[in-house]
Amino acid sequence: MKKLAIVIAIVGTGCGIVKVQGLPGSHTTSAASGTANEPAPSADSGANSSASAQPVQAPGERITLDPGFSPNPHRASFVGKTELPLDRSFGVDTKMCDGYVASTAAMVIDAPRGFAHLKISAEGSDILFIKMPGGKYFCQEVNTIPSRPVVDANDWPAGSYEVYVGSSSNGRDIRYSLTIEDGESPVTLPWLAMERPSVSLSGAPRSIFMASHHIDEQAALARHPDHGPRCGDSPYYPESPDLEIKVEKRSTFTLGVRAGATGSMALMGPMTPDGRDIPERCLASWDEKLTLEPGTYYARLGMRKEDRPTVVHYFVRPVEESGAASTLAKEVPEDLAIWERVLLYHMPFLSMKAIRESDELRRELFMTAPKSLFVTVKSDLDENVAKADVTVSSYSGGEKFLDTTPFAFPREGELLLHIDGRGTVLAADGSLFQVRMSDLGPVTSASVPSTARNPQLYFQHALLMAGDDDAGDLQARKKRYEQLEACQKKVWKASSGKLDRLYDYPNLNRDKIARVESDIRGKAYTTCGEAKLAKQDEALWASLEKRRSARRAHSLQEISKRVSVLFGH
Repeated sequence: MKKLAIVIAIVGTGCGIVKVQGLPGSHTTSAASGTANEPAPSADSGANSSASAQPVQAPGERITLDPGFSPNPHRASFVGKTELPLDRSFGVDTKMCDGYVASTAAMVIDAPRGFAHLKISAEGSDILFIKMPGGKYFCQEVNTIPSRPVVDANDWPAGSYEVYVGSSSNGRDIRYSLTIEDGESPVTLPWLAMERPSVSLSGAPRSIFMASHHIDEQAALARHPDHGPRCGDSPYYPESPDLEIKVEKRSTFTLGVRAGATGSMALMGPMTPDGRDIPERCLASWDEKLTLEPGTYYARLGMRKEDRPTVVHYFVRPVEESGAASTLAKEVPEDLAIWERVLLYHMPFLSMKAIRESDELRRELFMTAPKSLFVTVKSDLDENVAKADVTVSSYSGGEKFLDTTPFAFPREGELLLHIDGRGTVLAADGSLFQVRMSDLGPVTSASVPSTARNPQLYFQHALLMAGDDDAGDLQARKKRYEQLEACQKKVWKASSGKLDRLYDYPNLNRDKIARVESDIRGKAYTTCGEAKLAKQDEALWASLEKRRSARRAHSLQEISKRVSVLFGH
């Protein structure tokens, strides 16, 4: 005698009840609130469960299914109205399944060979009622949000199954989708056959892999919250992942992503043989260190519903390497929206610190950035709406500048590179500014400054930005400070005996120790010529800024030539 097994799915809170009546070996199974006997929707079912992705059909569809049907699962979406009471129309025990269904079956399934294992779910309805051959039936009722009654059973007999959906309320309009899945056959994942960038790993990668995934308008609109895990700010995921990662043996690497949209990165895998219960997890950052066992994995970017990025850049690199600072992604579309024209989106290894500390890198960025990454300012800017950004590092270096010339700001139509998505822009002369995002626009007429502006640097920053032509002066300064240190040690050594006696009783001699140390510092200052060194540093400061201005002027000439060719001016 065949036995009918039933699995009940409870989503959220509420009570789910399934009754099977009149079948050989059948029994009634119920689940109390909070029970979850069916696993949560796996990546395979979640990635294809969007009712909105299916065309809406009229109820009454009749289909014939045999074991191994394809695609598996079969899906269809409907609209209907609850009209028939289950108890009077079908003799259903209201204690087990109380409510109303549509007058026409949503679907009639002809199964001439029956099924060893079949799973039917109705997303968007409260009641799933299946009329079996010989007047037998399944019935499940759920009162959860979202509602998704599921019948998951073994040993389905040959014959026709009439599938009805409904609600606890009469006369209610419902929009729902049916999913019929053969539990003995692998599920069909349409996105597996789609083309996407792929990387193979066998241990830690030795080089950097970079790939770009384009997102057209249709693909962006098809993103759905059920296509991925619940992470981030309600991200919407694409049904088809962006990147394939084939791991041949255990590998440790960094997986990163850059895109002109906020969101979260999710990792699927390893893939399972039947396509069910594929693990999927949120990644904590957009530069994630991963250790993966052998298998095939997929990465995809979730973002807010309103975001429409044109391209997503992925990279796989060794954990200990960051790559060339200005490495450009392989593909940067020409028709980028203004909010996507951001260097850090398309140069994954670029850092703000590297840009601040290298004039040569600033020149290189202007000489190599593609045309689509440039922006301009819509009008003349000044200190009321922008800020000159002269900080090279976190060290302030002092409270004054040697050059007190007022800062000069970008003019209308001036060509800029937007660095970070927060209004930090780089000008052709190497100047950095903080501007309002609303002041940036696409390039209509490109211009660059005639001279290098804003030479002002704190002294310590001027030392950091020194060039090869400053090497002689810097070496001379090093020798001066080595001599200063030797002189200071000599002065302190001459008074060490007196200090040592006072240090024997530090609490009693605290005031004397302070006076003696102050006298020694004063003597060292006079004897060792610290005042002269300060003047020499100020002269060096002026020389560093003068030579840096000359280097920036030369770079500006090269950049001006490139801009003329690039924009035809």
